[in-house]
Amino acid sequence: MARDLTIRPLGRPKVSKDNQAGFNTLVRKYVAQGPRASKAGIEDANNPLFLPVGSVDEEFTDYKLVDQSIEPSQSSMDKAYVSRTFVDLRERWVSESITQTPDLTKINRKFVVLRGQNDTYGYSASAWAKHPSNATVKNNSEDPWDYIPAQVSLGRPATNSIDLSNSADDGLTYTPYVSISGTSQSFADYLTSEVSTADMGTWLPGKASVQMSSPGLDMWDVEWVTHGKPYWTFGTTSQRGGSKSQAMTIVDFDHLGLKLSTVGGSGSSSTSAIKAKTYNFVIVASELPESVAQVAGGSGSSGGSSPSVNLDFHIQGYEGRGWTFKQFIKNAVWTINTTENLSFPTYGGSLKAVGEKDPYIMKFDKGPFEAGVGYVGGGKFANVDGSNLPMFQGAIISNIGGQITWTGTQLNLTSNGTQVSNIVSTKINPIHSYETTKIWKVQIAYVG
Repeated sequence: MARDLTIRPLGRPKVSKDNQAGFNTLVRKYVAQGPRASKAGIEDANNPLFLPVGSVDEEFTDYKLVDQSIEPSQSSMDKAYVSRTFVDLRERWVSESITQTPDLTKINRKFVVLRGQNDTYGYSASAWAKHPSNATVKNNSEDPWDYIPAQVSLGRPATNSIDLSNSADDGLTYTPYVSISGTSQSFADYLTSEVSTADMGTWLPGKASVQMSSPGLDMWDVEWVTHGKPYWTFGTTSQRGGSKSQAMTIVDFDHLGLKLSTVGGSGSSSTSAIKAKTYNFVIVASELPESVAQVAGGSGSSGGSSPSVNLDFHIQGYEGRGWTFKQFIKNAVWTINTTENLSFPTYGGSLKAVGEKDPYIMKFDKGPFEAGVGYVGGGKFANVDGSNLPMFQGAIISNIGGQITWTGTQLNLTSNGTQVSNIVSTKINPIHSYETTKIWKVQIAYVG
């Protein structure tokens, strides 16, 4: 190749450490004939004075051109001084940081990229075509992730290994169970067998920014987001958002009266020795898988469930005494789901069925318990033996009407008679998303 006599080097190049980019930098200076410093000489198609960004240094072949300039000579119009800056680029990030919460982990990495088409140190042809400084058509709907350089994309962390085996480490007195389409099994067995963990631990793109102020270089600042490992917490889910646990009321009723026990509220002491615990795990998917939606009692969308108990019945006693229970209790569950009828002790010391129980209702429609009793007073009756009449809070009652309904129970009985914990509340919300893919946080609460 013929030597270009219109430009010649001025001494050896200067090699130094660039404190900002963290790379070795090489600067070469040349003296060029005056005509070469003109617009025609700079843009000459066959022998341009300004070389393409990314051109390799003739001696230090690992260094790529990022900047060049021309300075006029103070003493002559026949010459000018050319400066070319080359940088020893890396294919990896130049700095990184990490932030973690129980639910999300974010890794921030910064890259220095050639502002030009270069498959190793710059942009691919398709990405460069979308670059704001090069695109012929501006698309305002595109963001930095649409023209991400290869080395930035390769900086995405490896997928973490996540499983749901610790769902068995609940620490509750009664084993957590789920019931799907009439089939009951332990919560841990269901999660580990039916819920896929294939996409768990995947890193999704987060924030991204590109600084284009440096000559020939783009400074990329990107973030990838993944989720933490599953964990149990004390307390129940808060349907109003935030991390505070909301109190759950356990409701029971018998001949002694109404029993309300609260458990799981943030900042309050419990009136019960029962523990409330919530299992927190994450699903990575566009829509919530049906296997998880069924556990939560809903469809594949965000939201949650909060149980309730409704009291609407009246007890009538003799001597004009009566008790009316009319109350809607939010965030409440009935104590146990059985098919046994509710019985009160009688005046004679036996038991009398007063309520008929279905899975989600207690019906009081069995009174009056005796017709034409003819109550005289003092526990005496004129026409019948009053020993078969039920008693409530120590008083003989003539009839009871109404119902108790509930949407969830604290405990259930398995087919072999074992008491197990039921789901009392659920909460599912996306906590991060990229395009259509979401990181869903799922919270399943038990009391037992």
